[in-house]
Amino acid sequence: MSLEDAAKIQPLVDGVLGLLGVPIDPLGTAIALSRMRTKPLERFEARAVAQIAERRGSEGAGLSAFDKEAVETRVRELLQQGPREALLASAVLGYAEFSAALIPDRARVVEGLGDGGEAYLVVLVAAVHGLIDEFVRTPEVYPAASEAAIRALKAALETRATTAEVIKMLDALRAELARRPASIVAGNRPRLAHHFVGRDEMATLEEAMADGGVATVCALQGMVGVGKSQLASAYAEACENAGWGFVAWVGASTREQAVEELAAIAQGAGLAPIDITPQDAAAQLVLWLSDASLSDRLLVFDNVTSVGDLDKLVPRGNGMRVIVTTTNRVSTVGTPVEVGVYTLPQAVHYLTETTGLTDEHEAELLAVDLDRLPVALTQAAAAIRLLGLNFTTYRDLLAERSLDSMVEQEPGDPYPKKVGWALRIAYQGYLTRLAESDPAQARVAGLILGALSLLAETGTPRSWFGPLTPDPLIAARVVGGLIQHSLVTPDVDGRTVALHRLQGQVVREDAATTEAKGEHHQAAASVLAGIELTADAHAEQRTRIKEAASVLTALCSQTHSSALITDPAVLTAARTVTYHANTVNDPYTGISLAEFVALSERHLGPDHPDTLTSRN
Repeated sequence: MSLEDAAKIQPLVDGVLGLLGVPIDPLGTAIALSRMRTKPLERFEARAVAQIAERRGSEGAGLSAFDKEAVETRVRELLQQGPREALLASAVLGYAEFSAALIPDRARVVEGLGDGGEAYLVVLVAAVHGLIDEFVRTPEVYPAASEAAIRALKAALETRATTAEVIKMLDALRAELARRPASIVAGNRPRLAHHFVGRDEMATLEEAMADGGVATVCALQGMVGVGKSQLASAYAEACENAGWGFVAWVGASTREQAVEELAAIAQGAGLAPIDITPQDAAAQLVLWLSDASLSDRLLVFDNVTSVGDLDKLVPRGNGMRVIVTTTNRVSTVGTPVEVGVYTLPQAVHYLTETTGLTDEHEAELLAVDLDRLPVALTQAAAAIRLLGLNFTTYRDLLAERSLDSMVEQEPGDPYPKKVGWALRIAYQGYLTRLAESDPAQARVAGLILGALSLLAETGTPRSWFGPLTPDPLIAARVVGGLIQHSLVTPDVDGRTVALHRLQGQVVREDAATTEAKGEHHQAAASVLAGIELTADAHAEQRTRIKEAASVLTALCSQTHSSALITDPAVLTAARTVTYHANTVNDPYTGISLAEFVALSERHLGPDHPDTLTSRN
């Protein structure tokens, strides 16, 4: 095996390990807190690379290096796009099921590959399936795999026939979960995107967090869209996987929100009684976290508008770490970590790799136009692919538009000039192209984008969009297309999708003076009114109820969702979730929706039957 072949195959093996949540190193920078590669895993990985590289040389002998790389790139993209749980489950079932899950639209995937390329694709998918199947059955992988991946695989296996092989695998997974220390993991942490890019700032963050084990408050600063929350989420995920005793995520755009979420964590974990005020419950959690005898623990305050809102909410003590994400440039809260845009080489590499265009000079000019902002680069690349443009024509198109009216500016930290129109071209271009082939799907896609622009920024379960179309399969297909074209971001498990804050802002601005505003509001209300809360399994029902409550409570802290949360259909949805929370003996989830009681009284009246039911 040549070094060149190994270099070509390594990303495929990394993609397979990524399905299991095994930290990939390098990923821009190593995450020191993640479980380190063990020697057995390294040997297993090296053997996997060698096996596929050997097939690359024999089965792809008739193809040029360019054609082979095209197929390998396509398979790698499919691994990144596919939902983790579905791919892992299909791999356990067999090759046919895995191939169908990985390549749902075979005609599109094989387009342009030719007969030899298509044959090589089949061989490569078979090799990757064998690798996944072997990985999920191999104990060397479990210690490095993420908790979320192991739980997803365990849940998938529990639906299979109880053959001896399945029982053996389940026993191994249960043993691994039992081996990991019990911990409190709380809050609505945004999951890492499939295409999470490692940043140099991670090393700075790790250094600040490891400052002699003494409490460190670290402010992740930068404009919206640079990836502050994703960086903090990567660190938090590493802490979860390392078995820290406490890892929690708190939305803190206002002090009231921070206090309420701290209180909910305290009461949900049994650290504070439910009959005290949120302020007192939050204070008890801060006191508990400040106990120096506790193990390593992390608390993240996300999207802080004013650092003064955190007064007396920041715990201290040996082993305690706190991360603050904010757009404000401050140096009074812990160690500042400036999170900037991509470096120019990163931006150029990203543009050329994702678009397939090779003009690095024009890519550099476009990266400068977009100020190397990650979200702008992502959406611009999607527009270039969808519209069939090159870098030069795309830059010319951007230069013709006025952008100042398209974006709002953060105090002291302005958005790059080209971002608003780049986002607009991306989503409108996709809808226009989709309308040419399927107008019905294009309308559903517009409604989903509009709904997401009003729903929780942390994400919405992709299964909730069924009410927007008579056929839920169409909604699922549309969401898949939006993910594929980088217009919405799935979490690592593929369960939820989110619209970036800037993209959501652009969608709302475009709808503000048109009838689309009402359509988007109605779509969001229909999504919330149609949530399916019941399930055959008690654990699954509790999960659905918590998920719904989390999305509803997130709306209350979003200014642009103020009209949505007072919609009668949404108030009814909140009341229904509260009712179901009580039926499964989960009072903490019901308590988290208390704000909707006040909203019901304010907008329906104190004597309205729905208000009385909510209060009761």
